[in-house]
Amino acid sequence: RAATDDATSRLIGFLGDGDSDVRKAAVVALGETHYCPPELFDALHDSDPWVRFYTIKAVSFSCDREKAISMISSMLNDEFIPVVMSAIDAIMEIGGREAYEALSVHEEHPNLDVRDKIREALSAL
Repeated sequence: RAATDDATSRLIGFLGDGDSDVRKAAVVALGETHYCPPELFDALHDSDPWVRFYTIKAVSFSCDREKAISMISSMLNDEFIPVVMSAIDAIMEIGGREAYEALSVHEEHPNLDVRDKIREALSAL
């Protein structure tokens, strides 16, 4: 257990690394361990869009449904469209009434592709 705690502690430390590839790897590893530290939510606001993209996946794998939907739905307004698409996929995979409600408020998203994907997700939920 101590080794696991040490490893997750080191991964959390890597979330603050200056290299975006290191931060991305740390996010992916935390997602694979299904560990949901508060620092993972900070990575949703990383300056690198691909770190944000992979953080969405990690949050959806690691955190409880309600918290995950709440945190991920804030990414539906991200300026980087792949991040928004990842958020839609993650919310749809989590599913449930909360997922439907989180997506439905964005049905009129300014981006046509995003609107189409949200409508597709809503019909699948």
